[in-house]
Amino acid sequence: MAKVDEADIRLLAGIGGYNFIYASTVLLVSMIPFLYKLQNFDKKTKVFIISFFILGVLTVIASNFFTALLILLIGAYFFYLQHKPIQALLLFLVCLIVAIFTIPIFEELIGISSMNFLKLLEVSSLLQDGDVGSYTYGRIDRYEEGLYGIQNYTLFGMMNEGLNVIRNYGYSQHSALLDSISLYGIFLGLAGFIILLYPFNSLNIKSKILRNSFRASIVAYLVILCLNVNTIDIMVTMFLVIPVFLKYMDNILIKYEKK
Repeated sequence: MAKVDEADIRLLAGIGGYNFIYASTVLLVSMIPFLYKLQNFDKKTKVFIISFFILGVLTVIASNFFTALLILLIGAYFFYLQHKPIQALLLFLVCLIVAIFTIPIFEELIGISSMNFLKLLEVSSLLQDGDVGSYTYGRIDRYEEGLYGIQNYTLFGMMNEGLNVIRNYGYSQHSALLDSISLYGIFLGLAGFIILLYPFNSLNIKSKILRNSFRASIVAYLVILCLNVNTIDIMVTMFLVIPVFLKYMDNILIKYEKK
């Protein structure tokens, strides 16, 4: 029994760190078009792309960062939505209905094996019965802290009131968007986000599928900013690694789209 318990603890703990997992998530979203255009590459490149993507997805799953897994699914779905919007909407509805009713049954058959599964059960219970589990409640509680600053210090933010306000109440430290607005006010907070995202407009990608991929990566990044904190690793991946990589691959894929 002791060995089983220790194994369960390791499964619940997950692997990897916050910075690595969330940076990997937006990078994986940008890799989706290369699966879509797999026929354009030689065998070695195909093996590399498939292996990289599978290992990346398994790493995100094994990390037990449920939000990272959710963001990966949102990014992939948004990429698909740009190509086939009607089919994508139908797929979403079918998957949602199937997930709501099969997850509890699946849990009864195999038992709980990871934190991701625990969180999926909570989401399923929330959608079916309105029950708020510890994971959902914990997140809502943290977001309420950010909303407190926005509601009470809307124009100029908590920073304008001095550090005592922040020490006495704090801020969520769980949503970059809420924290930015609550600390600096709605005008400076939103202006900061506009300035942060503005460089994305300057990236000129000719390949349609890579443009869609970059948009999906931006959506994934925005979800991170709304649900979690921003870090240097995530920013370097989003503002440097992905644009350079996609721009390089743009020259390779554009000739196939012209055929």
